[in-house]
Amino acid sequence: MIEVNQIIKNLIPTEPVTIIKLQPLGNMYSIKYTGVNTHKTSTKVISKAQFESLEVLTAEGEFNFTLIPQHYYKIFFLST
Repeated sequence: MIEVNQIIKNLIPTEPVTIIKLQPLGNMYSIKYTGVNTHKTSTKVISKAQFESLEVLTAEGEFNFTLIPQHYYKIFFLST
């Protein structure tokens, strides 16, 4: 279940967002969010089906170590 302060993807196509406020409206949801990269705040109303398709990446303030090991190789060796 998506909650306030979680970082999700698939709400907007350009970047992941942090959920600021979440309000159920019958079979719809009103979501106030801030873009992780742009820091732009907006509100979007989506259907329950769209809401259920959102993917939680992490919660704000938590670390997410889901990089594929090949990425560590590229980051380490290409940056040295």
